[in-house]
Amino acid sequence: MSPNARPGSRRFGPAGRVAGALVLVGLGLRELRRDRAISSARHAPRKRLGFYRPRHRRRHRARNLARVCFALSAAGVVGLPVVWFATRPASDVGALTGIRAARAATTPITAVPLAPGRPPVETYPARLQDQPARLVNRPVAVHIPSLGLDAPTVPVGVVPGSPLLEAPADPAMLGWYEYGPAPGEAGSSVIAGHVDHNGRPGAFFRLSRLDPGATVTVDYQDGSSRAWRVEARREYLKSELPIDMLFARTGGPTLALVTCGGLYDTSKRFYRDNVVVFAVPVT
Repeated sequence: MSPNARPGSRRFGPAGRVAGALVLVGLGLRELRRDRAISSARHAPRKRLGFYRPRHRRRHRARNLARVCFALSAAGVVGLPVVWFATRPASDVGALTGIRAARAATTPITAVPLAPGRPPVETYPARLQDQPARLVNRPVAVHIPSLGLDAPTVPVGVVPGSPLLEAPADPAMLGWYEYGPAPGEAGSSVIAGHVDHNGRPGAFFRLSRLDPGATVTVDYQDGSSRAWRVEARREYLKSELPIDMLFARTGGPTLALVTCGGLYDTSKRFYRDNVVVFAVPVT
């Protein structure tokens, strides 16, 4: 100790001063590290049970998943209509030559002499449901082997107050238009069926795939059967359906199988088109 120093005071040399500075620097660094540790602990993610994924990785995966879902949805929106148009059967196949020839054929008419006192003209009610019952050999079943179809057939008329043809309540059944010719009589006989109904496939669900040359067999009420050969298949707008050809009452015998087809109008709940298969008797 220096003799000039006051009692109770100490003076350090250069080495002591350096040592003190180093101690202060160390203390400062320790405090700085502690502050950083506390700050990191505050911002650190909370640990959860199980394997932890950082938030940025989870967000990245969610974005990738959303991109994949969007790409698949876009591909479905674009691709499904393309696939449908590419794989659906052609709407018009075969020729109507035989059908037109049958329509042009004349039906022989036999003159019946009038009985004495009988009026020369007879009148009939205009409404179809008031027409007198006809004694005909009506169809009771239709078989189409190429479609795996065996469907019972019942007589039907038209929807009351509408020009629309009735269809059986059971979609597995077919309806023969009883006010027209029976299959095999002169003219065109019409048998119609559902393509689907209340989410169930109808008897004519695959009629749009019936090709020319296929065989259609009709069973009759008297137990007999008759084979028909498909000549053509057509798809018409409902407003452009060839009524005169379908419901002809003269000419050679033909058979018309009818169902719905084309695009489905969800607002009106019906199909835009009709699929019609024309057939002639096998001779």
